[in-house]
Amino acid sequence: MGTQYSVIVTSHNRPHLLARALRSVGMQETDSIEVIVAMDVWCKDSVQVVNDFEHPHKKLLVLPGFKGPSETRNTAKDQARGEWIVFLDDDDQLIPGYLADLTPHVQDRNQVLWTNYIVQQEHIDGNQFESLGWEEKLIEDRNPEELEISNFIPNSSLVYPRELIRDIDFDIHLSSLEDWDYLINIKRKYAMKPISLFSSVISMPTNKLTRNSGSQQSDDHFMDILHIYRKWRSNNPLIKELRLKKMNNRFININQDHF
Repeated sequence: MGTQYSVIVTSHNRPHLLARALRSVGMQETDSIEVIVAMDVWCKDSVQVVNDFEHPHKKLLVLPGFKGPSETRNTAKDQARGEWIVFLDDDDQLIPGYLADLTPHVQDRNQVLWTNYIVQQEHIDGNQFESLGWEEKLIEDRNPEELEISNFIPNSSLVYPRELIRDIDFDIHLSSLEDWDYLINIKRKYAMKPISLFSSVISMPTNKLTRNSGSQQSDDHFMDILHIYRKWRSNNPLIKELRLKKMNNRFININQDHF
């Protein structure tokens, strides 16, 4: 019997978060998992975390020079052997037993699945995590067409048939929102089905650590939104209107012809 799931964990110089993410993978109550950790910088402590993680099917990809999560996800995806792929950012966690509970639902390999999730507010200080509260996010009744406006499905709440996405890559030219761009691409090609399960805990730290910060990050973010709208133009008048409303909060001289 082949491997059922490939869990791809992308990490960037955050060993304390990576260790927590891997612990959650180790609590899935199924043996049919391979774990691929992909890092775009060399980090001795992160490598040690992976070495200390006891799992019979694990692989470490250290990819210095790669520009962010898109390239690392693409490379890891190409090396995955599981029938289904789950992406997990290093600051998030899979809910214990999730993949075992998911197994009865992974039958049709011609569709992408999505699940509910939990948002956890927390304060992170080194390897110390203080929970400040959490909230369940029920998204199983949402319409995938909403993805044309903004993203509502986090990476770790998606389950992809490997063969279905084999030739679909994350856009390496985006500095942010590459996961949303990827989802629009998926939505326009394949069916998407919600599953009434909770998959993951998404961290919302009070002292959020990011690659960029300040006004430059904000400017890049809005430019990436504009790039995605132009890349995935829509003929739907309502979608155009909602996109225009979203962008007019930032750009005053823009019209529906951009979308």
